[in-house]
Amino acid sequence: MTQKQKGYVGLGVMAVLSAGVIVCSEPLYQAIHSAVVGNISYTPGTYVGSAEGFGGDVVATVTVSDSAILSVELKGAGETPEVGGAALEQLAPAFIQSQTAMVDAVSGSTITSTAAMKAVEQALEQASGKIPVMDDADPETEAAAEASETTGGAEAAAEELEDEVYEGGLRTGMAVVHSMEKSKDAGESEGTAEVDAVVAAVVIDNEGRILSCKLDMAQSVMNFTSEGKVVWKEEFQTKKELGDSYGMKAASGIGKEWYEQAEAFENYVIGKTAKEVAGIAVGENGKTTDADLSVGMTVAIGDYQKAVVEAVRNAVEIGTQEGDQLGLGIVTNMEKSKDASADGDGQCQAYSIFAAVTTDAEGVITGSIIDASQGTVTFDGSGVITSDLEADVKTKKELGDSYGMKKASQIGKEWYEQADAFSEYIAGKTVDEVTGIAVGEDGKATDADLTASVTVGISDFQTAVAKAAADAGQSGSISAYTYEGGLRTGMAVIHSMEKSKDAGESDGTAEVDAVVAAVIIDQEGRILSCKLDMAQSVMNFTSEGKVVWKEEFQTKKELGDSYGMKAASGIGKEWYEQAEAFENYVIGKTAKEVAGIAVGENGKTTDADLSVGMTVAIGDYQKAVVEAVRNAVEIGTQEGDQLGLGIVTNMEKSKDASADGDGQCQAYSIFAAVTTDAEGVITGSIIDASQGTVTFDGSGVITSDLEADVKTKKELGDSYGMKKASQIGKEWYEQADAFSEYIAGKTVDEVTGIAVGEDGKATDADLTASVTVGISDFQTAVAKAVADAE
Repeated sequence: MTQKQKGYVGLGVMAVLSAGVIVCSEPLYQAIHSAVVGNISYTPGTYVGSAEGFGGDVVATVTVSDSAILSVELKGAGETPEVGGAALEQLAPAFIQSQTAMVDAVSGSTITSTAAMKAVEQALEQASGKIPVMDDADPETEAAAEASETTGGAEAAAEELEDEVYEGGLRTGMAVVHSMEKSKDAGESEGTAEVDAVVAAVVIDNEGRILSCKLDMAQSVMNFTSEGKVVWKEEFQTKKELGDSYGMKAASGIGKEWYEQAEAFENYVIGKTAKEVAGIAVGENGKTTDADLSVGMTVAIGDYQKAVVEAVRNAVEIGTQEGDQLGLGIVTNMEKSKDASADGDGQCQAYSIFAAVTTDAEGVITGSIIDASQGTVTFDGSGVITSDLEADVKTKKELGDSYGMKKASQIGKEWYEQADAFSEYIAGKTVDEVTGIAVGEDGKATDADLTASVTVGISDFQTAVAKAAADAGQSGSISAYTYEGGLRTGMAVIHSMEKSKDAGESDGTAEVDAVVAAVIIDQEGRILSCKLDMAQSVMNFTSEGKVVWKEEFQTKKELGDSYGMKAASGIGKEWYEQAEAFENYVIGKTAKEVAGIAVGENGKTTDADLSVGMTVAIGDYQKAVVEAVRNAVEIGTQEGDQLGLGIVTNMEKSKDASADGDGQCQAYSIFAAVTTDAEGVITGSIIDASQGTVTFDGSGVITSDLEADVKTKKELGDSYGMKKASQIGKEWYEQADAFSEYIAGKTVDEVTGIAVGEDGKATDADLTASVTVGISDFQTAVAKAVADAE
């Protein structure tokens, strides 16, 4: 149960009395007051209550002694500052004077006053033991209306995201994530139609890395009565526009207002890809658990992640250049709202126009994206909501041709086409020139050059663009992303199981192929060193579902000339020689350049310089190197160090099919990328593992999905599930990283000399404090990598 839901528990007689006080005479009020205060008893402390106000939640923080109200602090982030906000200032001392939750409402602010009384009553009922104390009460999330910002971080991280490398210039994107779930029926108080829209705008480079990001939230709160009548509201401000008046700072555990926390998120995602943004760690409450981000942001981040990821996906070239500035503008009205009547339901509609704009150093618009949405809550003549509050609200661009304007349009153009035409028209103009475009009384342009392609009203377009340009003027200029710090090392693995085959007259084959790449890159992302290898783990099983055991697995490089490619190769080169040709070819290149290596329909390179040394298909090698660059981090690698790659594979976790279930052939591989200095001392290492598994039934027929994505343990992260079972509460990747940290500065002999027990686990107390998994294969893979580095 949420804090607001709890707030309605036990109000009963007190709610009726509170309403009565608003209209009662002073003598009657005093009588009620005396009756209520009489035998009151509190548990001393501070309690928080909340209730729905005019523009969102009103929050009461009440401190009591054993018998008295000592202080009352009221916050209403969504209340109109001049009306509701002023009312809350008057009401706070009135509660102390009254010593109850019953005070006279402030004239003209009945809704806000009633909400304040309910919020104080909720706090006092906790203090008096009538309802449970809300140990999960969080003024920042509950009171600042963050409940609509879902715990979608984990959901977003689970999405299958593939970062891509693009040709061309910078791209700009915008996305909107809606929610209407906080809307409520009318009853004793007015109903609420709340349309929340989290909006993100981004500029990204060719590798999909975010160079600039802007966030805002249109929290459009509209009201309607129990007679189905709309309560009209003239002004809607976004959370950024509300600034300090939004009221989050006082309640925030870190003392930061919403716009400050949004800016922390904007800055944090710079340099990240959509996949990395989706993967930002969050807890069960939807708040980030990332130490660097949680310093500046304590609100739930799910909708912000989702909006930024979608903005990256929507990004297109609109003319944005390095040195430009990015801005975001939002305009909302409720002009299309209507009362319920005999003819049908009423509606409160938040009609919002969103504009993402980039401007150059002179303030000239270099590009823009315009979109709109019509978040609508319907209700009947008794104020009961009739619409599906969980329905997906799509923007007009997302609706595309299904929006249905084309047939009715005089120029035969859909809404999104007209919005794009307006964007094209204003490119190269200043904001004054845009706001100066002549419009008629209907808000439509009168300029013949514009009306040929835009016949919808443009007044809100102009206002949204002006707001976005003003926002851009306060931003830093967009520049190519470069990394600070030293050299970075990365590793990536690309799996495939598609060559596996059922058993029949001959044994079945479970083949788990893993192309592995390790790289060292500089601050500009250029490859300084590259190592490639391939673990081609071929396992067999019979038509009776029995595993054919195999003791040794060698990689293609380890097989060397015995792999047997040289004789069949058109250029007379063995696999390891062709891999080395690719390793050398990518030196000095970026991920974008590697991804852009030309290939033919057969997957083989058509690049003249590379085809001299490599005739095998290169797709997985390109992908592995690109991912390794993206995964690169600082591990201690220095100039002059050497890079090596080591792989160990076994099938120990394989099993026969039986009456209890399918059999499996599992290639359990440990991968190690290691850098060493001139003396052979390990300067850094990355360790990962995968469990490529092919299942089969008792007749040798494969039952697993051979096209399923095989993720490494590091890619699985917390979802691997070791933390709960671990004696030290650490996930597999955390233990692998701890091992890497432990061996830094050691020689290979010192690493292989680390004592282990019969179970393959370390016996050294300094190591077992952070690593309880078996390390024997870690040691072997590191030794192989060091030998490769030499």
